[in-house]
Amino acid sequence: MKFSCLERLPSLVMVLEFKTCFFLLVIALCFGAVLSIEVTMPSGPFLVKTGETTILPCLYKTTEPISETFVLEWKFKSEETVTQRQTILYYSKSNLHVQGSQKDRIMLQQNPPTSSDGSIQLQNIQPTDSGFYFCSVTNPPDFSGSNEILINLTVLEPPSVPVCKMAKGKLHVGNNVSMSCSSAVGRPHPDYTWTKISPPDKDLPAGRMIQDFATGSLLLKNLTIDFTGTYQCVAKNTLGEETCSLSITVSYNNEAAVIAGAVIGTILGLLLIGGGVGYYVWYKKKQPKVPNVGYNISEDANAPQVNLLNEQKLPASLHEKSNNTHNSISTVRSEFNILV
Repeated sequence: MKFSCLERLPSLVMVLEFKTCFFLLVIALCFGAVLSIEVTMPSGPFLVKTGETTILPCLYKTTEPISETFVLEWKFKSEETVTQRQTILYYSKSNLHVQGSQKDRIMLQQNPPTSSDGSIQLQNIQPTDSGFYFCSVTNPPDFSGSNEILINLTVLEPPSVPVCKMAKGKLHVGNNVSMSCSSAVGRPHPDYTWTKISPPDKDLPAGRMIQDFATGSLLLKNLTIDFTGTYQCVAKNTLGEETCSLSITVSYNNEAAVIAGAVIGTILGLLLIGGGVGYYVWYKKKQPKVPNVGYNISEDANAPQVNLLNEQKLPASLHEKSNNTHNSISTVRSEFNILV
């Protein structure tokens, strides 16, 4: 029995080898079907400066000869919009079609693109060229495999001249104000730096000038007259820099000035009035008192001056008559007093 088994051993080995070969053949066929067509691209970011020319690679492999139904297609989707993919290049049956905003700046790296290279060349790169590029290759009957790649193109550009302006607050002593600085374009995103450039001998206290390098905002806290001057903002990235400036004048609050003026005017007015009253009192005290000298005039007596004039002007006869009259009046008054 053992001998018969040994005799059959070669036949068993042959069966195993056949099964193994068949299994490997099946795997190879399946593996070949999966990789029937493959599109590849070099690794790494695609960063291009404005105005340059770049090549967007699209290399492919196919197990079938290039047929009449071979198709190469490039599509573009802008990162600034939400539009769908738009075909920018289409090659089929030896015919090339180019369209879109880049049609005058785009061309095949190899024409016709039937030798495993479907790359394109994009000339005079513009900021609007930033976005997503899709390359797809089909070569029936090779329908399976990785037949599409995606390229994210970023166009680099220096910052544009920034705009400096007041953002918030009034330029009054004691207030907080903020200024802004921003460039419309710039990639990579620029950093913003504020400095006070004039007058050069007026340095601001630490902690009173706070800036955000990413957004370009500048906060000035608790303003004083020393904050008056010119401030410069520099927008900078790896490709260049631009500047803008803003001059400010810090003043006292008008309302506070009016109130302070009214208070000071009132105080001065009161001081003037008090001074005037004090001077009058002092002046009155300083003047000597004049005695009140007058005449003692009885009820029936004539004023001395009148009598004197009468005596000087009247003739002698009239003087005698006047005396007689006076005596008679006195007699009558005496008699009247007796009767009473």
